Amino acid sequence: MSNVDASNQSKLDSKIKFRLIASVFLLTLPLMLYWQTAWSMVEIWWRSDTFAHGFMILPIALYLVWQKRHTLAKQPINTNGLGLVLLVFCGVFWFLANLVDIAVIQQFMFTAMIPVLVLTLFGWSVTKTILFPLCFLFFMVPFGERLIPSLIDFTAFFTIRSIQLTGIPIYWEGHNLSLPSGNWSVVEACSGIRYLIASVALGSLYCYLTFHTILKRSIFFGLFIIVPIIANGLRAFMIVMIGHFSSMKLATGVDHLIYGWVFFGVIMFMMFYLGSFWADEAKPEPKNDSIDTDANDGLASTHMQSLFSDYRASISVWLSGLILVVVWPILAYQDQSPSGVAQVSKLAELPEQLGAWKKQNGAQKLASWEPSYVGATAELHAVYMFEGQRVGVFLEHYPQQSQGAELVNSQNVLIPESSQWQQVEDTSVAVVGIEGLKRVKQARLKLADTRLIVWHWYHIAGDNTVNDYLAKLYGVQGKLLKDDESATGIVLYMPYVDTTEKQTETMSSFANVLLPWFAD
Repeated sequence: MSNVDASNQSKLDSKIKFRLIASVFLLTLPLMLYWQTAWSMVEIWWRSDTFAHGFMILPIALYLVWQKRHTLAKQPINTNGLGLVLLVFCGVFWFLANLVDIAVIQQFMFTAMIPVLVLTLFGWSVTKTILFPLCFLFFMVPFGERLIPSLIDFTAFFTIRSIQLTGIPIYWEGHNLSLPSGNWSVVEACSGIRYLIASVALGSLYCYLTFHTILKRSIFFGLFIIVPIIANGLRAFMIVMIGHFSSMKLATGVDHLIYGWVFFGVIMFMMFYLGSFWADEAKPEPKNDSIDTDANDGLASTHMQSLFSDYRASISVWLSGLILVVVWPILAYQDQSPSGVAQVSKLAELPEQLGAWKKQNGAQKLASWEPSYVGATAELHAVYMFEGQRVGVFLEHYPQQSQGAELVNSQNVLIPESSQWQQVEDTSVAVVGIEGLKRVKQARLKLADTRLIVWHWYHIAGDNTVNDYLAKLYGVQGKLLKDDESATGIVLYMPYVDTTEKQTETMSSFANVLLPWFAD
């Protein structure tokens, strides 16, 4: 090799090294610029046993990448323009989610930036080689709480039907069960969400390491979703049976939770044991072959020109990626309100009269119940009467939503954990004759002999909905197009004795005169 070729090769090597260092820097840059989003995930891992596995995801993913180091060394490094398109997608949705404080979408988009940047900076060959570790990172995102109501419904259904098969007398109302030996309630802790999330994360890793065909991986991954759901129903049934036959002396306290995790461990062991019968032989990781340095000068020159061309192309992609990573936090920072400025509610006191409905001044609540909304700036309550019918109304107002003080929040509930009230129905029903309102969430609550029917929905930037996701979209629309960030949780309630038909008509009548008041 001539001195000129050696000099060119040295320059080429230094530029390639610089390119890799710059790419690694850009790959880690989101951790610095989006640190609040990353930290929000860590906080949830720390305080919630359901998502404590998040601490293990990144180390596992890095180890899986390390296992592929010899294969990666043979892959060509080529920038990919498609990655920039996906990076725009991630950035836009992160920004929109930041506007209305949808933490889970911010976390998903932040996490998605990592595999997207790998694709952008290193190309499809590298990305394909470590595709599973990159996708495994999404288990860092604390998600799945929206499944809790459905899981509770299934667990209650499975438990009730199983008890009926035993011939033991059972009375149930909603998620509350009564047996001759005692009473049970299927609550959030009974949903099995912890077992399901842990099973899905652990199952995906097991399928990746154990099987090599898409068919096997798909079948067993599906089992890691279905089996824990059914097993959790069986667990709940067995706990009730243990409590019943022990005269409520066993499986009613701490042993209830211990038994659940032991049962989950047994189920996972059985799944792993079953999978071992169909396990594929591990593929040996190929060693890095030596590079042939004796290629002729013509081929070496062509190879260098190709690398220089790739390097020049990567500069534009690198700069574009840098801009797309940096721009969204800057826009989000500019959009934030100045710190220390208190948000004042513009929602006035409820009027003395709404149509024919008159406010009962000095009247107490219709029951010893009230909803729990976290961070509401204004909380209004009143009781109205018309033709002998009384309706209570709660308004939970957020003039400007922020993280921890937002209307659509899993912590905003009708019944706090410390309350003795029980919820025996939670559904969505259609309403007619109310302008601007098509559906409401309907709940039935009880405490001793008191029964309440409750309607509640979201009123955001002038629009009404019961859908959490649509409520967030209304929030984005209000902030960007209407300059209106206000959000109000509307809760109507009244007692009932036997059926709720008459109360439904009454609350429809009241809602019809309440909503126009918001537009005034």
